[in-house]
Amino acid sequence: MVLLLCCSSLKKEQDTIAIRYVQLPLLYNYMIQTSPDVSQLQQQYKEIQSKLGTMSEVVDSDERKNCIEKLNSINKEMEKQKKIFLADIQQAVAIIAKRKGYTIILGGGDTVVYAKDGYDITNEVLKELVATRLQKSPVTR
Repeated sequence: MVLLLCCSSLKKEQDTIAIRYVQLPLLYNYMIQTSPDVSQLQQQYKEIQSKLGTMSEVVDSDERKNCIEKLNSINKEMEKQKKIFLADIQQAVAIIAKRKGYTIILGGGDTVVYAKDGYDITNEVLKELVATRLQKSPVTR
């Protein structure tokens, strides 16, 4: 994937473009690792997969179908969680962008070919995600 940015000469100082990037895989990993719901889903998934691996295809066909249905259900729930994580990440990025006056935030990771030091705002977004999680936590309500 190639990203080309072309900026014509800017006439006004307020038209200055400030571009930064975030490493989305790091943010997703944080969200997954700190989510009790996802940890529980991952544990259930592993247990069912293990059980499925020990079943005979012929003898336990009904139970096998039941396990496959449960795995599909867990996959659907994980997809829902990913959408929630994405919304939380987008919200945190928007807060940082507004606070710092950034014009464009790119999803980094493997897509940013080169960036001068100081343009990666992943840590700032991560701090914002942590703060948001603390605010949403039932303990702090």
